[in-house]
Amino acid sequence: MVTFIVKSNTAKTKFLLKDLPGSGKRIDVLCRCVNSAFCLSHDIRRDTVLYLCFGRKTIKFVGKELKHLTPDERGIAILLRKAIEDNPTPGVYISEKSFQETVLESGKEIIYLDEKGEDISHLKLKKDMCFVLAGHLGFSQEDRGFLERIGRKTSISPRILHADHCIIVVHNFLDRS
Repeated sequence: MVTFIVKSNTAKTKFLLKDLPGSGKRIDVLCRCVNSAFCLSHDIRRDTVLYLCFGRKTIKFVGKELKHLTPDERGIAILLRKAIEDNPTPGVYISEKSFQETVLESGKEIIYLDEKGEDISHLKLKKDMCFVLAGHLGFSQEDRGFLERIGRKTSISPRILHADHCIIVVHNFLDRS
């Protein structure tokens, strides 16, 4: 099962459904990551796990258990809100684990995405890897140092891509391997 961990340095747990980018401090970025991690045309990826880390909250999505997932940002934001309010839908879990705790507990080979890393085409990709990426502001210095100690810096493009696009590109590489 492929795992993605997305770290947001700005997203808030309280947000208005009418204003996800503003009131949620870019919670919309995390919603798009959920869409990219799971949504296929007329199906969802059941072989994927996604962690969204923001503040002291971590929300976990398990593809093979997911129910009620729609591809639109507002629908995904509703799933996030339900989890935050301790009423998660099937396949969605919430914890108070930090980003670093979540990464360490994955128990998988850590691949963190950075445009200056080793080209992904040089890696022997396996479905049992953990891909770590950041939201629109990137990793903090502390998180970058942590990831450099435990993971492998890998690039999927020489350009900086949106987090949700990175997930799609990684899925594409895995689908072809």
